[in-house]
Amino acid sequence: MVLQPSLQLVSQILRCNHPFWLAALDLYCRRRVKVSRVPMNSKGKRPALVATWPDRNHEGMGRYTKELLAMGFDGIKAVSSFLAERLELRIGSADWDSQDMSKRTWGIRPWGETGYGSYAIESPAAQINVLIQGEIIWPLLVPTYTAAEKASVSFAIATVLLHEFAVSAPIFVFCFSFSSAIPSP
Repeated sequence: MVLQPSLQLVSQILRCNHPFWLAALDLYCRRRVKVSRVPMNSKGKRPALVATWPDRNHEGMGRYTKELLAMGFDGIKAVSSFLAERLELRIGSADWDSQDMSKRTWGIRPWGETGYGSYAIESPAAQINVLIQGEIIWPLLVPTYTAAEKASVSFAIATVLLHEFAVSAPIFVFCFSFSSAIPSP
């Protein structure tokens, strides 16, 4: 119940179908970043990076991506339905490691984090786990905080959720690019 204002705000924002949100869901809006723009990693190599753009770039699409588009495959709908089925929202603690509760992190964890079980969409482990730290929710449960303070916290929670969902969408797009669930051209 205390998360309702945050969840309502997130729902309104996601339902407005903003072009950048749709691009995050759309496998046809991916472009390779020019190697010259990618910094060297610690091993002295430049990793291949892909960026999300708000428009579809037919010249920059790979062969299989073009074939999927020509077949009418709706990548946005597919990624959206997998997000609806496989995204799990959990509440954890900033002081304890979410994977190993015996490890204390001393409050250095972010307010939210996103993890995944597998890149294979067909696998039951292909699930996105969004963890929201309970410490950010705590002020909503304390009766001494004012309505203005609680509204500020609700907005902060909505911001964290939107950020984590924006991280989740490209992970599923990436999973789709390796999936046998996509129809064969």
